[in-house]
Amino acid sequence: MTLIECFDIECVHNVLACLRLQPEKVIFLGDGQQMEGTMTRLGRFLDNRGLKTRLMPYHVRMDRMDDITMVLRNILRKEDDYIIDITGGSEPLLLAVGMVLGEMDKDRRSRIEVQKFDPVTGKTLDADGNGKILAGNEAALTVAEVIALHGGIIHPESQQPGHHYRPGDVLPLWNTMCADRKEWNKAVMVLNEFEARCDSDHEIYLRLEDLHGSVNQFRQKEDRMWWLLEKLESCGVIEDRSTGEVFRYRYLDPLLHSCAQKAGNLLEIMTLLQARACKLDGKAFFDDCRMSVSIDWDGVVHQLTQQIPDTSNEIDVIATRGLVSLFISCKNGEIGEEELYKLNTVASRFGGCYARKMLVATDLERKSPSSLRAFLQRAKDMGIYIVQ
Repeated sequence: MTLIECFDIECVHNVLACLRLQPEKVIFLGDGQQMEGTMTRLGRFLDNRGLKTRLMPYHVRMDRMDDITMVLRNILRKEDDYIIDITGGSEPLLLAVGMVLGEMDKDRRSRIEVQKFDPVTGKTLDADGNGKILAGNEAALTVAEVIALHGGIIHPESQQPGHHYRPGDVLPLWNTMCADRKEWNKAVMVLNEFEARCDSDHEIYLRLEDLHGSVNQFRQKEDRMWWLLEKLESCGVIEDRSTGEVFRYRYLDPLLHSCAQKAGNLLEIMTLLQARACKLDGKAFFDDCRMSVSIDWDGVVHQLTQQIPDTSNEIDVIATRGLVSLFISCKNGEIGEEELYKLNTVASRFGGCYARKMLVATDLERKSPSSLRAFLQRAKDMGIYIVQ
């Protein structure tokens, strides 16, 4: 069976039928120059999946209907079974498909199916109305695959929490943070400042006398440190053996330790664990979830010695369901106006037209009620869902 694809600039439209039907070969109709980069990425994607599908791009003059129909007629002359996928494609391509099929006799036409797929629902639609569809297998992309298909790469890789962790594992710490977010953020900053003076990041030993001589406003920060250590011990994050002269404690769990390494980490980790825990009919709602996703825009990693600047962004959490991706920004402090634009830009660039966007914030403080309304309206206009 041969699949004929009407090439589309939206990469999801080009890959969906390949995944669902896993044909022997796929013929792409479109502008050759426009298809070049996509074909390279799609070929690499199929190789990584272990699929032996052969990709055959056919260049057609998109401004000449006679050229498109001629190429399509030549392809369909061969004795083979064809599926023409019209999930994507420009209007001239779709019109050409209709014209060529309309010229065929009944026998030749019976070897050809025309259908399309809905990337959001996963449904297969009978585009030619003959009552026949080939639904194929369910298709889903990982976070890394979504980014790679759009021309980027995850770099550097970040360590992900083990899949044995559940939201309840960080809930005591979460409740502590929610009780006084601002104090939590200040205390974690102090913790990080103090621990930077320790050789170990697991077994902490710091003499108060040494800190007093090297830390500005030590007395004020010391109070915050004692407050946080008490909270961390009660939540099972550390075993505290501190005295009046020494901060001495050790971390009991790597994920809980990570929650205290940066003020925003706890919100990011809780968001990831909640996404993993989402269920529908007893099954995981998302196919893949990742946090701290650093995206290199051009997919080429340069060495520092090359002195070539790379464009990159970090998205706090990305989750995928089928071929649809959800880009989540997590904010545990002030949110600048540019955050909405950054989230919108990166999600559109690396998630395509089906990307969903979410901003999870512990606080949406603005200077005035009118400023808050303007912020929320701007988010709505960009299709960004706010979770406060």
